[in-house]
Amino acid sequence: MEIEEILDIEKWDDFIKNTREGTVFHTSSWFQASPHNFLRIGVFQKGKLLAGAILQINEHRFGTLGTLAPYLGPVFAKFPNGEMVPETKRKVMSKLARGIRERVPKSTFFVSPWLETLQQFICTGFEAKLLYTTVLRTTDLDETQAQFSPTLRRNIKAALQIGLTVEQSSEPSELLTLVRQSFVRQGHSIWFNLEEADACMRHLAKLGQAICFITRNQDGLPVAAAGIVWDWHRSYYILGGYDHTRSHRGGSSLALWSAIQFTHQELGLTEIDLEGSHLPAIERFFRQFGGRWLPFYYVTEARNPLINTQEI
Repeated sequence: MEIEEILDIEKWDDFIKNTREGTVFHTSSWFQASPHNFLRIGVFQKGKLLAGAILQINEHRFGTLGTLAPYLGPVFAKFPNGEMVPETKRKVMSKLARGIRERVPKSTFFVSPWLETLQQFICTGFEAKLLYTTVLRTTDLDETQAQFSPTLRRNIKAALQIGLTVEQSSEPSELLTLVRQSFVRQGHSIWFNLEEADACMRHLAKLGQAICFITRNQDGLPVAAAGIVWDWHRSYYILGGYDHTRSHRGGSSLALWSAIQFTHQELGLTEIDLEGSHLPAIERFFRQFGGRWLPFYYVTEARNPLINTQEI
């Protein structure tokens, strides 16, 4: 098996679409619009791409963070008869992990929740921190709504009763204004690049893979918003915000409920990833929607690996 950098973007995108772990964030639909730099490498055997990884890098080709994309890292090919056999996958993952260590010093990334194991990354000198996202099934909206907390259902009903409406838009400027206001209100600095958020949302909207939901009051003014992107598997809540001077407690909930309905009714997709936050106030908001928790991991090179990083 050989490790190679993957420069053929069409080949990379086709590969990602044939993986269990791959998302829109792994594809050129995202990284070609982003101002950040990304490296794609793959494990090949007799010319066949068995696994790959995409990582954000800085100008020195060191690993870094900063992209709004919630998931990057490794993905593995599917075969006509199903997944790789476990022993083959172990060897491929070990090769990929060592390739990342060799080519991307200080590599760091968040992996897809649909990656089943990181065992060979741990054995190759990486560390993993456990995180969670929340995924809602959208196959039956009555069942989806039945998982909502009573408070959430009341808030959505109250928002509709006072005349709040939701407008769909491919233009992200109002969404990003509300996102900025939310961070200011909460006293937090914006950890991601707003330029990237704007560029990626616009680019994906042109490709038919992104939309914003703007909640407006009776005067037509924006009070809250949610933005989603999607791929062939599911949709993803990517950004949200509100104007605290005009906000109603149901404004953000109504925007996200509209995104959930859109995922089922317009996209025909069976789930939406809410990308659950680990900030207590935001986590409480998402918790109201129910769904199932999925683990994913923040992966970094271990400073003092306790495990031999040679091939095992």
